[in-house]
Amino acid sequence: MSRQLFMKIYPILISAFSLVQGNLAAQSANSDVTVQTNARVAVALQLDKLSDMGFGVILANNGGEVTLNFDGSREVTSGDVSFISGISGDVKAAGFEAKGHPHSDVEILFPATMEVSNGTDNMTIILLSSVGTFANLFDDPPANRLSFDLGGILIIGQDQPAGNYEGTFTISVVYQ
Repeated sequence: MSRQLFMKIYPILISAFSLVQGNLAAQSANSDVTVQTNARVAVALQLDKLSDMGFGVILANNGGEVTLNFDGSREVTSGDVSFISGISGDVKAAGFEAKGHPHSDVEILFPATMEVSNGTDNMTIILLSSVGTFANLFDDPPANRLSFDLGGILIIGQDQPAGNYEGTFTISVVYQ
């Protein structure tokens, strides 16, 4: 090989080697990956009251307990209380429907007991839920809904005065 030819090829070889070496260094110093990101906005919870609670007309006699079942029926569960045949009054469990994100667990929040009053006279109700205090919003029809009822046990005093007893309580549902 002649010196002139070598002098022409040598700079090309050095340039090519430098270019390959630079590309190798650049490739080994950086590594890129693509990251996928997502977010999902849940459906806000909604709670609708379908019906209020009513124990109906009760004779206190010597006091006792009346249980209001989830199906709206009632029964004397202890003591000396009774019902007047043919006069039931407004007997029904409190009904609710929760709507929200499919397959989500929810907690149902309500007080364990509440008071109903007639002036200064009171009675206690122990509140009971047909689904407990934790439940799941199902995706079966009707979609993303949970229907449930609250019944309770009304405790009637031995000398409970006659009258219309009323009270309120707050119920809510929260995602778990």
